[in-house]
Amino acid sequence: IVSYVILDNNRFYAEGLRYALLRRNVPLQVHSDTVRWRSALLSCRVLVIRCRFSLAATHQKLVHILLRLEAASWQGRLYLVCNEKGWALATHLSKRFGTLTLHIIDDRIAVADAAYLLAKEPRRVRSLNCCLTGIEYNVLDLMLNGLPVRQIAFITHMSEKQVSTHKCNALKKLNANNLRQLLL
Repeated sequence: IVSYVILDNNRFYAEGLRYALLRRNVPLQVHSDTVRWRSALLSCRVLVIRCRFSLAATHQKLVHILLRLEAASWQGRLYLVCNEKGWALATHLSKRFGTLTLHIIDDRIAVADAAYLLAKEPRRVRSLNCCLTGIEYNVLDLMLNGLPVRQIAFITHMSEKQVSTHKCNALKKLNANNLRQLLL
């Protein structure tokens, strides 16, 4: 049985974390790969996913993985490693997928420190006051998928002004001035 799986589109980080875990004499198997679903994830005990949540394609892959884990009633521990812009989205996902044991790790910490956190069972999950509401999350998601404000207003049964307000509120919470900053 595979104990740790590290998913990251930046293979250098994934391999660095894998190496750091092995150096801590973790008596378990550690594998790394890119962010994508595969059924072998169901057999791991700890899943670490590091990605830029603001990138639409990576975000969709992450949600797909979480949906599959939730549907299978997966009982392992899941760590989302994200930057400051991703905290609100990660917190929203942790609330959305409440049946999963989900922890958030700041990606600014050193790989060795991350390995230490993963080797120990954390008692405390990062709690963030900054969290997107469901509608803010949906509006941003639709915008990042290329829909204009008018179409989002039609789909969500809101006025264009309400859609813009939800977008602005979400951007403030994510410390971004515009959508382009979320994509960079």
